[in-house]
Amino acid sequence: MKFFYDFYDDLKEVFERCNKIISKYPEGLKDAGIKNLSKYNVFEENASKNYICYLLSFWVNHQCGLKKEICIEITAANIFMMLFAFIQDDIIDREIEDKDISKMIVLGNLYFSEFMSIYRKVFKNHEKIWDYYDFYMKKWSKSIVDEQININKKIPLQKDKMVSLISAKAELIKIAVVGICILAKREELLDMYFKAVDRVLFSLQIADDYIDWEKDLKCGNANILLREFIKKRGEKCDENIEKSHVKEEIIFGTLLDDLYMALVENSHNLNLIIGDENMYIKEFNDSIFNFMKVQREICLAKRREIKLGGFFSWVDKNIFNK
Repeated sequence: MKFFYDFYDDLKEVFERCNKIISKYPEGLKDAGIKNLSKYNVFEENASKNYICYLLSFWVNHQCGLKKEICIEITAANIFMMLFAFIQDDIIDREIEDKDISKMIVLGNLYFSEFMSIYRKVFKNHEKIWDYYDFYMKKWSKSIVDEQININKKIPLQKDKMVSLISAKAELIKIAVVGICILAKREELLDMYFKAVDRVLFSLQIADDYIDWEKDLKCGNANILLREFIKKRGEKCDENIEKSHVKEEIIFGTLLDDLYMALVENSHNLNLIIGDENMYIKEFNDSIFNFMKVQREICLAKRREIKLGGFFSWVDKNIFNK
């Protein structure tokens, strides 16, 4: 995990800086803010590991060579933007209790204000950043509103159009790429990184949706695995889906194979885009790919075990594998 450990100390400083800023929030928001940050602080136990949200600035800067302090500031700003976006997403997905919604909306406003404050300071002589910001904010906003429509469009999973639609939900992280490249005067890298980030986000969404499909089925949220299940079974809507049928398709059908093969093709396309330009982005994508590869192997093993039956399974485990 060089993509993480090569920037361990820098990222630790980023989260300490964010925590210090939030600790100065008004009473009633300070504790909620610190608790919310801890959900995503990779250095805390049981925190969500959204590595690309924290580390993309550092990965790109490895090629651009800005001073450490500037990269830390941009990363801190983008963590506040990430926290803002996650609150919006959690409200839409009904993952915040009704009694907490008003407080979280206000907290999101403070996070957004922190992002703007840092970016105004860092980019005071680089007005071009705001054109990119405006573009990606509008694109992200539309993707959030249209998520259920976009993910259920009858477009093959591997098509570039589907990759773009699925990755759009995380468009705001591209502002970090823009920031680094503009300050480093390396804007010629932007197209490559935008395309590469789309590919990595696509991989990440497939893995996340594989992990979350049961929760998403219960809440009625958009999910790639459930989308592919509907296509296979010809279900008319999510309400017709039985959890047992999805599990059956995962174990005995080709559902997981199809997602895995989409990742194989996606990883190949990422390599064509990025080549040897950035080992961190490739390594991070490989970590997602390898996770799904292991999940597929576990599924195949379970399939073999079930087909063998109880007695033959016992013989296989206790005699032939001694």
